[in-house]
Amino acid sequence: MSRELSKFRVHGLIRKIPHSRRYMVSDKGRRIMEALIETKHRIYPELAVG
Repeated sequence: MSRELSKFRVHGLIRKIPHSRRYMVSDKGRRIMEALIETKHRIYPELAVG
């Protein structure tokens, strides 16, 4: 899991909350995730129910 987290951090998709073990989705990560979800809904509308 730490490799995946470090990859996301390097690409700026998440950031670490100081003095804790928690991570937060960055603005860039949120934009990318929204675009991926929208693309999925357009390509596979039958999976977008709900």
